[in-house]
Amino acid sequence: MPQETPPQATSSAFPVRSPPRFRPLVLEFQEEWVFLSRDSASLLTDLQDLASSVVWIVDYQESSGPGTIEVQTSPKYAPMLARRHLEEQGVYSSEAGRLWIYAKQALEKNRTRVLYHIFPAHPHTALEQRYLATETGFQAFDTVGLLWSLLLGQKGKKPRAMVLHLPDSLLLLAGTRNQLDLARRYSHRFGSGLDEAASLMEQDLSYLEQEQARKVEDIDWILAWSEEEITRLPEMERGVAPWPVCSYTLDESRSIWTGLPFTLGRLSGKYSIAGREESWLRPLESAEPALWGGLTLVALVAGAMSLQLMGANRDLGRRIQDLQGRIGSYERVLETALEKKQAPAYQGPLELARQIGKAHSAPSYAAIWNELARLAPQSLTLTDLLLEYGENKLTLSLEGEIGLGLAQAQEVFGGFVGRLGERGFSVRQRSLNLALDTSHFSLDLELPYRGAAGETEE
Repeated sequence: MPQETPPQATSSAFPVRSPPRFRPLVLEFQEEWVFLSRDSASLLTDLQDLASSVVWIVDYQESSGPGTIEVQTSPKYAPMLARRHLEEQGVYSSEAGRLWIYAKQALEKNRTRVLYHIFPAHPHTALEQRYLATETGFQAFDTVGLLWSLLLGQKGKKPRAMVLHLPDSLLLLAGTRNQLDLARRYSHRFGSGLDEAASLMEQDLSYLEQEQARKVEDIDWILAWSEEEITRLPEMERGVAPWPVCSYTLDESRSIWTGLPFTLGRLSGKYSIAGREESWLRPLESAEPALWGGLTLVALVAGAMSLQLMGANRDLGRRIQDLQGRIGSYERVLETALEKKQAPAYQGPLELARQIGKAHSAPSYAAIWNELARLAPQSLTLTDLLLEYGENKLTLSLEGEIGLGLAQAQEVFGGFVGRLGERGFSVRQRSLNLALDTSHFSLDLELPYRGAAGETEE
């Protein structure tokens, strides 16, 4: 954890310190852009107001993930098989978003674990367009890439957990730089809020210790940003090390607390999701005058050689097209080979392994809770959730409240049920008790699920 100035006197659960020196930062959250420098904070409304290159942080909280998936292949071919498995499970489609892969870790021969996140199509395209529209440029990180970059910076062989505390959720990565064990998001919008999310996290970390002998003893807890001072953290069974934060005043009625300025020095441009070239462009700014002189000389030499290179370029273009065709052929051959692998003779043990895989592949309580939180509008609150695991399907019973008037509550409830249907939930029974201020509802749902993520046809 970084060591800075002594903490200020405060009731915060995080040590509050003066901001360190850091590259200007923009936080994007709920359609607002908050610009932070060492001395001030303000809302950014026009990209042209950026006087220099910044670090841009975005949280795709509405998307699926982060997650890990194991595939039976080497790291070289892992992204292709990971994409195929996620498509087969209905987790990913190219129309819904962008599959982003951060890491491919070889667990053993021909078995690879992949860390991925699915970026929602429209928000991520808008981010890329903003990057192209700025004159100064920026380097963008999503919160998963930021946390992964921080976990890679941790030394030691013992597994460690990194938690990024966001306004609506907790983001967790656990493991070491050589073996990632867990990647998950926990919503704290509903129920008992932060304590509920922390309890789900504890269950996952305990399962990791009991089933995989990977014991996590310490948790680095980093506050991404909050407009309210966090005065307590949930009680955990393992040690929690809160990172320092600094506070800013946005205007007369709004303040912001954030620990991100203390993380920027540890970020690797390798995990940026837009503007990756900024990593090497910014150091060139100070050398710009000398570079122009050198480029002028190069241009004179290049002009003399251009006539000779034109013929070579045409030949190179033909060679590139030929290579692209051959690569396409190899990919089709590989796909066909993977699909036509012969079944082994030991069908009994194989079927048992597949059944075990199915059990492990069933969505967890935390995954279902997060999915419901993502689908529910702000005015709808879930109060109870009961899960029953059956043969290839989940049965859910949930109750909640809608803090709106009669007509609005009915509309919100209908929209929520519609979104559940779009995500594969079948409604067995529904009930809405309308009231003037707060309406209560209950839903009985079913959700089918498929085989294990890492299962392949033998």
